[in-house]
Parts: sequence; structure tokens; C-alpha cells
Amino acid sequence: MSALAWLMWRVLQKKRNQPRPAIVWTANIASAGLFGVGHIPAAAAFLTLSAPLIVQIVLVNALAGIVFGWLFWRRSLEAAMVAHAMAHVVFIAGTFLGIIQG
Repeated sequence: MSALAWLMWRVLQKKRNQPRPAIVWTANIASAGLFGVGHIPAAAAFLTLSAPLIVQIVLVNALAGIVFGWLFWRRSLEAAMVAHAMAHVVFIAGTFLGIIQG
């Protein structure tokens, strides 16, 4: 996210001291999409993938990625990392308890 935001900032807003929020949000959404797509191989290791399941995996993880990106932008890398780790803890606990079907 930061590399994409920096690149867009340098190309589109050379004279500003910092990127506009629109640039950061664009970088966040684009990287969140890649974050969602990046979870397909892990899901494929455990599940039989279908088109609707792939869409669900990408969308759910991209939405989480937007939240993690916002935390990174507004708080810190550590906040985003802790939120990501806690999402995994909640998912594993929910799966173990039968609340979430994985």
C-alpha cells in the first residue's frame, strides 16, 4: 500500500508535501484487492474452490484488507498487524467452535 501510495503521490502530486486522502484510499483499495486475491492459494489448500467461493474469499479478505490498510495509514503498521493476527484468531476459534464453517 505504501509503495503504491508513494508512487501515485510522486507522479500525480509532485508539489504537495503529503499525498491527498484520495491517493491513499486508492492505494488502500488496490492493495486490499491484491490482499484478497493472495488468500486464494491458502484456501485452495483446504477447500474445493468454485467461482462463488473464490468471489467470497476475495471480497471478505479485501474488506478486511481495507480495514487493515486504514489502520496502517491512521495508526501504525503494528496496529494493522495485530488486527490481521486477531482476525485469524477469531476465524480459527470460530471454526473450532463450529460457528464458522471453513
